[in-house]
Amino acid sequence: MGKRGKLLGFRLEYRAEVLLRNAPDSRYGVKGEAKNRAEVSSDGEIFLDFESGLFPRPPLRTKDVSAARALLGTLEALPDLSRPAPAPPYLPYVDNFALFSFSDEEVKWVLDDVERDTVSAMKSAINAFLAPFSLRLDWGEKIPQGVYRYIQVRTEKSEKEYSYFYGGELSPGERVIVPFGTESEETQAVVTSVEYWREKDVPYPVGKIKRILRPVGKED
Repeated sequence: MGKRGKLLGFRLEYRAEVLLRNAPDSRYGVKGEAKNRAEVSSDGEIFLDFESGLFPRPPLRTKDVSAARALLGTLEALPDLSRPAPAPPYLPYVDNFALFSFSDEEVKWVLDDVERDTVSAMKSAINAFLAPFSLRLDWGEKIPQGVYRYIQVRTEKSEKEYSYFYGGELSPGERVIVPFGTESEETQAVVTSVEYWREKDVPYPVGKIKRILRPVGKED
């Protein structure tokens, strides 16, 4: 197969049901749908729709020729786009796909079937494009945007529970080191619960929450 024509447009659609359970009681912390829709054309037209039950936000339609062409140029270089389109053709009603509109044909990739390295490169390019709009893809992410995981802990200095963030996996009963008090003194604490909250419902302001420094093992 010869080289395809110039990439003139790109469309991504991804929808997924999200069920995040609080611990230790296993009740739902967040239940809803994550939705991503992005359309970009070489003339600079951009349409972004990330509104869902998890992340209520109105669609955005704008124009930025430089940003649009930069994204299309990056996507055009993806290895999979030099290969023939999948066969047999995918049904038109498949939700989770990336559609590439070239000057001479359209190529549709179902996201679950794309090579892992290509998925990673595509996500990186799209997230860099989305960053100025304060957006990121929820495609395959464990915790979608608009949702926060609060780690509740009880320190050795107080019986009161405090909220922290942590990027890794933790479960109730694990011991951690946290920055505690106005001086952020390193203090040992025990995780009491892991809770998921929509941004509009968080029990403590996101901007004021400190991060757990490190885990140290299970409580004896």
